[in-house]
Amino acid sequence: MGTLELDVLLKWILTKEMVVVMNNYIMAYGRPVNCFIKQFGRSIQTLYQIPNYYPVEAHAYEEYAPGQLVFSWHKNGRLIGDAGVMFEVLDHQHRLAYYPVYPLRIAKLLLQKWGMILPPKWSVYAPTTKAKGSAVHPINRQMRNLLAYARLFVSMQNRFSTPMPYGFKEIFEQLHDYPEQAIDGSVVSLINKVISQYVCLESTIFNCKNLREFIIYLHNRYPSMKFVDSDFSNLHSMLKEEEPGMRCYF
Repeated sequence: MGTLELDVLLKWILTKEMVVVMNNYIMAYGRPVNCFIKQFGRSIQTLYQIPNYYPVEAHAYEEYAPGQLVFSWHKNGRLIGDAGVMFEVLDHQHRLAYYPVYPLRIAKLLLQKWGMILPPKWSVYAPTTKAKGSAVHPINRQMRNLLAYARLFVSMQNRFSTPMPYGFKEIFEQLHDYPEQAIDGSVVSLINKVISQYVCLESTIFNCKNLREFIIYLHNRYPSMKFVDSDFSNLHSMLKEEEPGMRCYF
């Protein structure tokens, strides 16, 4: 079984990050978002028109926590239920990045209309059926589960649609596309550093000192839910070997 080397795995990350920084894109919120929803959110037909004005990419397909407040950018911001799809829309003229979210039913219509595929699903819930295909490398599975828990932690702390943290999307999709392959310690170190930035925010609503405390909160808050495995022992060992003095945040 091979290993996804950091320079290959993060090629997409670095390229995309450089584009955003060099072009000074700012995440849209407030009035620009309201104008966007007013212009495109009236009907499915107006949503279809978005690529006529801006470049669009499917950003993430996610399952939410029970009761998590995620509002659609469609028909006056209706509350989305179990799952939704986030898109990335770039306004080159005003250097704004929009991250509209739509219910899965609406998102599938948009993806079909725009000739896009549904991205891999982000979920902390154990699948009800066994997935078919290649055997998943244990480290690959642990990292994907870690990213899913960390992503939910980030999204539950924000009232507005929040794009993926640095590196999450690219690493997750690489691991999804190559399930039989692992990663090296430098990737674990990178993700640990990103998680630490969100755990240390003063605005955290969970008052968690690390991601493990958030996972415990989820399991206690929703005892009837079946979650994906949260054993990250292999990743802990890899982080310790890669960065012996680094504090682990998961």
